[in-house]
Amino acid sequence: MEPGQRSPRRLVGVTLLAWFAVLGFDFLLHGGLLARLYAEPSPFLLPAEDAFRLIPLGYLSFLVFIILLVWLMVRRKIGGASRGLLFGLHGVRWC
Repeated sequence: MEPGQRSPRRLVGVTLLAWFAVLGFDFLLHGGLLARLYAEPSPFLLPAEDAFRLIPLGYLSFLVFIILLVWLMVRRKIGGASRGLLFGLHGVRWC
């Protein structure tokens, strides 16, 4: 392996760690802070049964998004916590 390259095993671990962090934040936000909002019927939210059925698709989309972000970081040779944090902050700015 050339200097600066990451092993595939490490990349998979980082990807899964990032995905679990996103899922944890999602549980905190939607399962905790916004839970009362979802308990009441609302004209702008899906019915609970439909929303519950789509949750796995949402989690899969998070995983695909994180895989693409990790690929982009590897491609641009962005490594380390500080450079990764700066990359993430630039991403927030793009939104």
